[in-house]
Amino acid sequence: MTLYDQIYKQAKALQACTDVEKVRACHSIADLAKMYFNYIDFCLENNFPSSKILEQHRHELINYGIIQSAADMPSVDLCRYAGLNDAHIIVQSHGKQIVSVYAKDKSFVSVSASDRSIISVRLWGNAVVKANAFGDSRIIIRLYDKAEVITADKYNEAKIIIVK
Repeated sequence: MTLYDQIYKQAKALQACTDVEKVRACHSIADLAKMYFNYIDFCLENNFPSSKILEQHRHELINYGIIQSAADMPSVDLCRYAGLNDAHIIVQSHGKQIVSVYAKDKSFVSVSASDRSIISVRLWGNAVVKANAFGDSRIIIRLYDKAEVITADKYNEAKIIIVK
């Protein structure tokens, strides 16, 4: 059974969304990462794909922003990140960039926004975030479960919005 057949079988067993047939369109790690972010809420809430499958492709998924360990970090800046297990995600955004960060379990997230950039952070489980906003930037943090903000510092016209 191929990796994508395994993912499809798991999606069916979880009674995934009506788009479960789209899982069969995954033919590469890039397709898997795209599907993961397209259905991020479902994936994080249902541990989908399974941690076993994600771990098997851990090093390939890093380059698409799916981080599973404190030792992992992509070599390039991305516009979206997902942190699982004990991931450490550090994002510095500036110059009209928009970045989304999703994290759960015991992940640590550090975000810094400046020069009119926007960062959206959504945390589940025991994930934590440190946020710094400068200039005319915005950081929006949504907390679920026991997730929390360690620090949230803003300077000048910057705004940090925290929703629990």
